[in-house]
Amino acid sequence: MLKNHNYIYSSLKGTRHKENWDSLLVIDELGYSIFAVFDGVSSAKHGKEAALQAKHFIKENYKSYINGKVDIRRLMYNLNQHLVNSNLREPYSTYCMVYYDKQ
Repeated sequence: MLKNHNYIYSSLKGTRHKENWDSLLVIDELGYSIFAVFDGVSSAKHGKEAALQAKHFIKENYKSYINGKVDIRRLMYNLNQHLVNSNLREPYSTYCMVYYDKQ
């Protein structure tokens, strides 16, 4: 049985920053949803870019980690390796991801 779900997202810019470096990704497939939250580390030189690259990496690659078996652990590890190997100096971001099975 497929279940409907609702979600709320809000992120506030810090008082000492000109822009918000946080981001959200929601992927809604027929049998599952993925929710990912990214927090670009504001004290890092490329925190914002790291959060955006992390979001893009998941968007482009998630299906290969959910093919038959859900392997979020490997997805997150490979995402981290992608950021570490990027040309960005201080590509620091925290991220959290949830896989929601609608079955």
